[in-house]
Amino acid sequence: MYDLLRYVRATRPHLPFLCCRILNSELPQISREAIRIAAQALGATFFADLPALREELGDAPAAARFRALALGLLGVRAVSGSSEKA
Repeated sequence: MYDLLRYVRATRPHLPFLCCRILNSELPQISREAIRIAAQALGATFFADLPALREELGDAPAAARFRALALGLLGVRAVSGSSEKA
């Protein structure tokens, strides 16, 4: 992830770059925080921790929030199951 982030920042600095943790593997909170800090330091637009979102909000609300975030970074907003330009 970090190598790709460095490459994108070097070649396409204007593009939004969303880093995300998808798998629900056992990682201490301090490790998750270190991943977020490193991603932001390297220029990520945002770091999303999907397992943490699912734990906090539940599956469907977490998916909706992640979808809105990702589409928002692209300048698109989801409207009743479809999307349109913001």
